[in-house]
Amino acid sequence: YPFNPLQKSVDSLLHYTRTNYAHFSLNDNFAGIGEDRMQEVTLTIRNKVGLHARPAAIFVRTAGKFKSKVSAVKDGREVNAKSILSVLTLGAEQGAVVTIRAEGEDEAEAVEALKELVENNFGEEEV
Repeated sequence: YPFNPLQKSVDSLLHYTRTNYAHFSLNDNFAGIGEDRMQEVTLTIRNKVGLHARPAAIFVRTAGKFKSKVSAVKDGREVNAKSILSVLTLGAEQGAVVTIRAEGEDEAEAVEALKELVENNFGEEEV
């Protein structure tokens, strides 16, 4: 098979990309796009039942009020903070360290609201 049209297309695309986008690198985060836009905070869950059932529902409802992409991270696992099933799969029990991340037009407000919710023990009395 001396001539492979698909390989020629791939080679052409690679050449075009290298020629026109050589100044970009993967570490540039697309030349800074979004680099300063993500907000995050790391918190410890103090609620006695952790981020389960009612607290998780409140957390998801609060995250859903914002347009930004909101996620929660525990032990390196990142999930959509607007999905109750995803949040529950984190298994964030009392004492768990969770990072809340938001990216978008209202990211700072989203992170602040969720931080306040967690720090206020989801509206429950401390035990």
